[in-house]
Amino acid sequence: MKTDSIQNRTARALGNLAMEPESCGDIHCAGAVPLLVESLTACQDSQCLQSVLCGEAGEEEEEGREAASWDFPEERTPERAQGGSFRSLRSWLISEGYATGPDDISPDWSPEQCPPEPMEPASPAPTPTSLRAPRTQRTPGRSPAAAIEEPWGREGPALLLLSRFSQAPDPSGALVTGPALYGLLTYVTGAPGPPSPRALRILSRLTCNPACLEAFVRSYGAALLRAWLVLGVAPDDWPAPRARPTLHSRHRELGERLLQNLTVQAESPFGVGALTHLLLSGSPEDRVACALTLPFICRKPSLWRRLLLEQGGLRLLLAALTRPAPHPLFLFFAADSLSCLQDLVSPTVSPAVPQAVPMDLDSPSPCLYEPLLGPAPVPAPDLHFLLDSGLQLPAQRAASATASPFFRALLSGSFAEAQMDLVPLRGLSPGAAWPVLHHLHGCRGCGAALGPVPPPGQPLLGSEAEEALEAAGRFLLPGLEEELEEAVGRIHLGPQGGPESVGEVFRLGRPRLAAHCARWTLGSEQCPRKRGLALVGLVEAAGEEAGPLTEALLAVVMGIELGARVPA
Repeated sequence: MKTDSIQNRTARALGNLAMEPESCGDIHCAGAVPLLVESLTACQDSQCLQSVLCGEAGEEEEEGREAASWDFPEERTPERAQGGSFRSLRSWLISEGYATGPDDISPDWSPEQCPPEPMEPASPAPTPTSLRAPRTQRTPGRSPAAAIEEPWGREGPALLLLSRFSQAPDPSGALVTGPALYGLLTYVTGAPGPPSPRALRILSRLTCNPACLEAFVRSYGAALLRAWLVLGVAPDDWPAPRARPTLHSRHRELGERLLQNLTVQAESPFGVGALTHLLLSGSPEDRVACALTLPFICRKPSLWRRLLLEQGGLRLLLAALTRPAPHPLFLFFAADSLSCLQDLVSPTVSPAVPQAVPMDLDSPSPCLYEPLLGPAPVPAPDLHFLLDSGLQLPAQRAASATASPFFRALLSGSFAEAQMDLVPLRGLSPGAAWPVLHHLHGCRGCGAALGPVPPPGQPLLGSEAEEALEAAGRFLLPGLEEELEEAVGRIHLGPQGGPESVGEVFRLGRPRLAAHCARWTLGSEQCPRKRGLALVGLVEAAGEEAGPLTEALLAVVMGIELGARVPA
């Protein structure tokens, strides 16, 4: 009992000191904010914290103001001595809802004078809800009928002190950090009921403070607000989702409101100067964070075009994708940022490539090679290609010679194969040779290109599809290359494909397929989680060769077409 009494008195003294601007700064510098955020995250029921503002019921009622006065007599402040400390305290009490005007609070008020917990009416069958009813914080010196009621739970004291700290001229050093924002957002989104309005005011106050803008950028705080509140992806939910409460519309509205606050700060003259200095003269880590955050908090075309496109912010972000991630959600943030920037660049332009349609729904073109495969082919083949497996495939010499410069020189030139009826094709399996023979005889869109493509989930490297693509390039058949790439895109990046297929397709090293992968990743029809997972797969597939990935993403964001048509 005696130990608890000392702890409670210490806590009350800490609460009194926090009301003095100088003492509040000392407590802040001593590292109180991380401890308060930790207690807020865990919602620990600490008698020490709860007694900062209100004494506990039961045993603590016996050690109220009378008991404390034996050791710590009350010190009344003369009415005429209303210095800066009291004026700061009075303005804070008004902003927190404890008073509506200067006349509602006297210089003698202290946290120890908070009203005790109201007694609940007796109930014959108490329920868990009635046993855990939240406290109500009432305005000092006012009648209960006129009081502004707010829920007062176990986290109330911590929130009250954090709110006091948030009103410092520059609270970014302690409150706009990764752990602090994580704790506040954990409380806001994890509360079973509506969170305390004080927590929402803390977040709003921080996002409205120009001194906190650079801290929100450096710590990826703006990206975290969007991911957690607007998109519903918390750090604990990435990359594997966990069972969490459903994203409420109020969380989305809160996130959009906080981002709007940051947008106001970013587009002000002070914010423009701060962001420009951060992007051009900051550390490499700060420059990347600024480039990533700009699409979230900047809507002025003159500003984001100058910083991201003209002064290299976009390329700086793309180059950082293959380096060690500075934040656990960096690739998720980057995918979301690039998608937002793509919408800013082309807000009203529909995707340049139409939605892919499954091949079985297309009207296939007639097959011109099939008549050569029957028992009585018409016309009769005058040539056979011999594969390494010993399989002989019939062909027409004239049709094959006109299909590409390679076969024209092979079959109609001065090579020995021009006089042979059985021409060997080395390094070609039957599955890879099938679309080549169809293409040589004029088939376009007959479905032969789908044959060598494995289903989603199977590797493309080392498959017959990769072999057919290499053969199309070796035999100088660009039309077949495009058709095979289209088939790969339809199967692996179509409705049946997923984010895990994006990296597999990118590994083929084809520029058009790389652009297709980037377009799939940043497409507005993809959910944020799939978009982030797809970018993770692209970064893993790119490895140390970041050039092709950078150029593909840059082309998609800027709306530049690479190569021929590839379905999206």
